[in-house]
Amino acid sequence: MKEKFIPLCKEPRAVILDTDIGPDCDDAGAIAVLIYYAKKYNFPIIGAANCTSNPAGNATIKTLFEFCDYPTPPMAKWDGEGFFDQPRYCTYNTTVAERFQPDYMANEAKNIEPPVSFYRRLLASVPDKGVMLVTIGMFNNIAALLQSPADATSPLDGRSLVEQKVYAVVCMACKYPEGREFNVYCDYNAAREVLTGVNVPIYISDFHIGASAQTNIKDLEARYAAEGRSAEENPIYLAYRLFTGSFSEGHCIRPTFDLTAVQFAVLGEGEYYGLENGPGRVEFYAGENGVEDCTRYVPDELGNVWHMKKNAPDTVIAAELEGILKSFN
Repeated sequence: MKEKFIPLCKEPRAVILDTDIGPDCDDAGAIAVLIYYAKKYNFPIIGAANCTSNPAGNATIKTLFEFCDYPTPPMAKWDGEGFFDQPRYCTYNTTVAERFQPDYMANEAKNIEPPVSFYRRLLASVPDKGVMLVTIGMFNNIAALLQSPADATSPLDGRSLVEQKVYAVVCMACKYPEGREFNVYCDYNAAREVLTGVNVPIYISDFHIGASAQTNIKDLEARYAAEGRSAEENPIYLAYRLFTGSFSEGHCIRPTFDLTAVQFAVLGEGEYYGLENGPGRVEFYAGENGVEDCTRYVPDELGNVWHMKKNAPDTVIAAELEGILKSFN
C-alpha cells in the first residue's frame, strides 16, 4: 500500500474514536483535541467507544463532549467484565463522572451499546472508505468487530466491513522500532488481530512520539481564580490534576501520547509529523517475560503499516496541543 495519507483537514471524513478512557488522563486531552479540530475543519465525530469495562468511562466521555460544546455521539462500551475497571485505572474518571453526570451514571445501562453492534451499525451507514478510525486504547473492541459475522445490519462479516468502510486506522500503540507498549500488551491477542490481520492502512503514533512532548495546564488554576471560579469546573483540568496527582511527572504535566495520534489523523504529514520508512508490517515477538506481546516494525513494500516521526521539536508540538487544551472554558 503506497497511497498518500489524506488527513481530515484536507478531506473531512466521519471519525470514530476508540478510547480506554481511565488508565491515563491523556485520553481526556485527546477527546478535547479531536473536538477542537472537528469544529475547525468541519468533520463529524459519529461515534465514541470505550474499550474498558469501567462504568464511569462513558459518563466521562459525555462530560467532555458537553464541556467542549459538541453533540455527544453514539457511544459503546466493552461488554466483557473486569477489563480495566479496577480503582487504579479510575483515578479521575469516577470523580469526573459522579460530579458532572450523576443522572447518566444512574441510567448508564440504558444508554450504552455493545461494541460490535455499535461498529457494525455505524460502518454500514457510511460510504465506502468514509471513516477514519482513531484508536487510543487497547484493541479489543476492534478485534471483536473483525471477528463478527454477517447479520441484518450488513451482509459483510466484520473484517470485510472494516476493509470496505474504513479509510485508515490511526492509533497510539507500539514502540518504534521495537519494544513493549501498554496499549498492545494489555490485550496482545486483540492487538495482533488488528495490527496484522486487516487490509487497511494503519498509521501509528508510537510511545516515543508523545513521551517527550509534554503539556502542562496548571496555569488554568490562576486563570479560573482570577475569574472567581474553580478550575475544577473544567473536566479536562480535573482529569489531569487527579491523574497526575496520583502518580506522574508533576502537577498537571503529562506526555501527549494519545493527543499526537489525534493530531496526525487531522493534520497528517507536515509541520509537526512525517512518516518513518514504510510501508511495513508489525511483527509480534516474545520479550523477557516469554509472552509474544512485544512488537517490532518490519519493512515490507507490500505492508500496510506506517510509523510517525516528529518534524518539529517537542516544545512546538506540546505548545500547540497545550494551547488547545487550555482553549476550552
